[in-house]
Amino acid sequence: MDKRGWDREELRGLLLQQVRRCPAMAPRDAVKLLYQNEFGGGHLLSDPERGWRALEEEARTAGHDPACPLWENIGGGMVRVNLRALGADHPLEELWRDMLRSARRHGGDRGRFLEKLELLGALTASGAFGFSPEELEGFLEDYLADGCLPVSHSPAYRSACRPAYRVVEGRYSLTLLVGELLERAGRGEGLLVALDGRCAAGKTTLARMLGERYGWPVVHLDHFFLRPEQRTPERYAVPGENVDHERFLEQVLLPLEAGRGAVYRPFLCHTGRLGEPIRVSPGPVTIVEGSYACHRALWDHYDLHVFLTVDPALQRERIIKRNGPEGLVSFAERWIPLEEAYFAKASLEERCGYVLDREDA
Repeated sequence: MDKRGWDREELRGLLLQQVRRCPAMAPRDAVKLLYQNEFGGGHLLSDPERGWRALEEEARTAGHDPACPLWENIGGGMVRVNLRALGADHPLEELWRDMLRSARRHGGDRGRFLEKLELLGALTASGAFGFSPEELEGFLEDYLADGCLPVSHSPAYRSACRPAYRVVEGRYSLTLLVGELLERAGRGEGLLVALDGRCAAGKTTLARMLGERYGWPVVHLDHFFLRPEQRTPERYAVPGENVDHERFLEQVLLPLEAGRGAVYRPFLCHTGRLGEPIRVSPGPVTIVEGSYACHRALWDHYDLHVFLTVDPALQRERIIKRNGPEGLVSFAERWIPLEEAYFAKASLEERCGYVLDREDA
């Protein structure tokens, strides 16, 4: 790891991998990769209307190639999402939202970028590329004088590699999450996926959308509120213990993990009793949504963990809309502190494979 916070060996390997994949690379193609690695793809969003139209047009003309990998790692948490890998039924709106979120999150540092250009120079001097050190030097002289602006791919690269992609932060991309789920489900893995995260972050909305779009079963952890006899001060004092994870594990998660159907009775808060039995048949992907879905007693039984977060101001707005002003008081004083203690204790946002901010949920 470089002292300025970037992985020199990772980037070196990615550059060498790129030239092996496309020997027609010119200096501008290598510089473009380094620019995207450092600054992302936010420059494409300076005119959102134009950016959206360009995405639609390029996705339409790129065509569909099911053999094309969905994404390509370019380091620094950034990936290139290949438009040819997206099926005709894939909503481009999700990729567009990923692009917007990535642009807001991902900044970049000019000094660090210049250090990466130095690495490119050293690799070029070693003969790693098809272009010479003199060709790179000539390109960089004009490039640096112009202010290190974004560049397009070279004609040779376009002809040989037919690039059609958009750059996003991989860990924060719903497009990549859905792509991974579809790919692994297509291999018959029978996935169990946990959607955990902050209240009013859109967990139920996202689970419902995925369930309806792909026919995947959804289990709501809200059905496993603590029963009255379980609500002790001792239990509430332990982060994450204000859910009946014991019953959920025994009646739902273990049967689904074994490929069997599950049967459970939801706890009904308005009556204080268990309701009528609910049956869940395992699907190619089964989604468990709700706060505490990633509880330490449940964590190892999932194939994938997703954390949903939300801006505090937007969280308050949603709670008021859903639960009213009095509900907000209850959440602010009781439920949100309990959740945050659990998230902090489990380092949940750091450990989950995907972190989504569904500000439009």
